[in-house]
Amino acid sequence: MKSADNIKKFFKNAAIDTNPKMDKTVFDKVLTANEKMIETQSAEFKPSVWRIIMKSPITKLAAAAVIVIAVTFGLHIIFSKSVTPAYAIEQTLQANEDIKYLHFKRYESNGGFSEEAWIQYDQNDNIQKIRVDMYNWSDGRGDIVDVWNKGKTSVWSKKRGRLDLFDCNEWTAKMLRFVEEHDPKRAVGHLYKMQNEGKVKIEIKESSNGEPIKITGQYLPGTYLIGRPDFPAYNDVLVIDPETKLVTQIEVYKAGEDQKYVCVYKDYDYQPFDPNIFDIEKQVPDSVERFDDSTFGLEQGDLTDNEIAVKVVREYLDTWINKDYAKAGNLYHGMSSAEMQKMLSEKLGNLVRIVSMGEPAPYSKPNGIRVPCVIEVEKDGNIEQQERWFLVNRNACSAGRWVITLHGRWNPEEIGLAKGELTENEIAVKVVREFLEALIANDYVRVAQMFGDSSVAYVEQGWSKLNYTQIISIGEPNSSKATNSICVPYTVEIEENGKVKQINRHFFVNHHSFYYDRWIVVGGFAADGCGGCQ
Repeated sequence: MKSADNIKKFFKNAAIDTNPKMDKTVFDKVLTANEKMIETQSAEFKPSVWRIIMKSPITKLAAAAVIVIAVTFGLHIIFSKSVTPAYAIEQTLQANEDIKYLHFKRYESNGGFSEEAWIQYDQNDNIQKIRVDMYNWSDGRGDIVDVWNKGKTSVWSKKRGRLDLFDCNEWTAKMLRFVEEHDPKRAVGHLYKMQNEGKVKIEIKESSNGEPIKITGQYLPGTYLIGRPDFPAYNDVLVIDPETKLVTQIEVYKAGEDQKYVCVYKDYDYQPFDPNIFDIEKQVPDSVERFDDSTFGLEQGDLTDNEIAVKVVREYLDTWINKDYAKAGNLYHGMSSAEMQKMLSEKLGNLVRIVSMGEPAPYSKPNGIRVPCVIEVEKDGNIEQQERWFLVNRNACSAGRWVITLHGRWNPEEIGLAKGELTENEIAVKVVREFLEALIANDYVRVAQMFGDSSVAYVEQGWSKLNYTQIISIGEPNSSKATNSICVPYTVEIEENGKVKQINRHFFVNHHSFYYDRWIVVGGFAADGCGGCQ
């Protein structure tokens, strides 16, 4: 029996009323049916992966999906004082049974078209294939195509010129959840399960004078993205046509006093599409490099977790010294040889020697084993001794292999400033003030930390040319659409060639790309206008 048949049976057997006790009875049964359906769908896929869920851009798309079925299941039965006739529910469920295709799009706050997804089901309503295309991502990754086909995944990163092929159980679990939040037959159970777990608060705004019905899902901090407990609170708003009871769009907001509109999902289409859209092997040029993600890293063998973590870091540092960028990339969760050369030689410098290796220890931001070390790096003719740390974890696609997933110079609590209870505008101004004070004090260590993970020598070389002497003013912050950050104008006094003068500049401030509560300087303009503020 299909899941929709089960739900039909529950509604038929329930003595539908609007009293709270009966509402709970109906929901409990729907939840039970939904949980059984999810268990059946994912029985062959048991989670075992960490990094892919945390890093995947799809996670952002999946987290933004809110509950479509709440309306079609009869919100008036559950939330209003009027009762929708049982036949209306039957008709809606019957229509849902016939849905075998789903296509929708995402648009950013500036109106830019950024994502679209296709989902295909079989005759038994099981998810068969999923494709998500991400366009011109602002973080530099460019266009990405992600296809999931019965547990096997292909990720084509067009800008990077690579195709990753893997079969990861937890990736499958994530993709099934993604569809669970879009699928009309699955979504209601997911939403109320999240609410029962204390992760979501639901608010319903009924239609008035023909205005749309709005259902708001308020996600608590740390619950919006899978594997990101430090991610801030977000709100998803379902906009529903009061006549057809169909969802017309899903709006996404960053919660808080200065609630910020992020994006919208709309253009829902249930018509059949070309099934060849899932066969990206035919679309990827032969020149694109293929990677089997299950081969990344070192085999653990009989080594303890700490021992393999140290071994991975030591071999990685040796490849850096020897400029073996292909092997370095394999150890650094599968980066290409060209990417590693750019990161190590051009950005970080040439590794001269390993001074010392510290004791490995468990680390929770994110989970893994953190291996500290002291190294000497040469860049632009200068040799600098650096303290660095490397986070080592199991390969997302092969639990017996270990890879480096992250590295940095500073501990998270040393990077930028913690936002805490401040608004985004308040933390942006605070970051700019502390950055300027560090420049005036010639504290280039702090300047480097306010940039996130910059080399102290590189920062000093670039910023010591301008002798900042005094902060004249810091202006009102503005949202910059061009950089998706906060633009903060300022006026300072500098000494140049023995002369003192005032200059007007801007800094762009945003949260760290990984530590979301830490805010840093991400860029700046020398001109009076930044060209993207509103």
